[in-house]
Amino acid sequence: MALSTPASDARTPGTVRKLVRDFYSDRIAWVGLFVSALILTYAGGAAMFWFHCFYLGEGGPAISPWLHWAIDSSAGFIGLSFPIAIIIPIAAWTAMKPAADGGRVGRVRILRYAFVGGALLALVTAPAPLFHDHFLARGTWLADQFTHMWGGPQYLSTHVHQEQEATPWLQMVQQVSFGIPLYVPLTFVALLITRELTAVGRRVEPVVADAAAGIEATVIDPVMDPLVEPFVEPAIDPHPFDPS
Repeated sequence: MALSTPASDARTPGTVRKLVRDFYSDRIAWVGLFVSALILTYAGGAAMFWFHCFYLGEGGPAISPWLHWAIDSSAGFIGLSFPIAIIIPIAAWTAMKPAADGGRVGRVRILRYAFVGGALLALVTAPAPLFHDHFLARGTWLADQFTHMWGGPQYLSTHVHQEQEATPWLQMVQQVSFGIPLYVPLTFVALLITRELTAVGRRVEPVVADAAAGIEATVIDPVMDPLVEPFVEPAIDPHPFDPS
């Protein structure tokens, strides 16, 4: 999908701060951020919960596994929303593909966007197991409160600690090693879902009537920022998909 914006505008992001500010000047970017944060932290949190609790046997407080997942994922949503907000525009910018003539911005390489975004998030979450051990793991103040309110001995069998705890460096390596193949496809799925949501919004009639007040409001389609292009499904694209 080609956009009528000079290529130099997309190839030169300036500072990261300017890149992020320009990206979120379009409301579509906020939809993408919200969808991406939900999917990456709650769906990704479910996979991470299985990996750490059941596969690695790291254990946790004697509470329901569903509650454990909800608590960990909610903590991830709060703690990772800001990093995700920074990662998305960086991934979108690195995935921009200049047109052959150099005068227009070309299509976004979607697979590159997903890989860069997912890999960056995996690196950012490397210290997450250490944070979890200090604030949410069994024996911490928060875990004791959750166990007191909602826990019970019936949950102990599925929450057994490893006989030997992994070192902090090994925990971070395990987190990143599992995170990259997890977050890359989830980033791709979040992009597809965001496109569907924005497509539904764009099918709304441009003029809507307020029956109660008798006022007509015109819905204005904003000018598309090239960096937000990956969140928008092209209406007509005669060229085949290029994943390179």
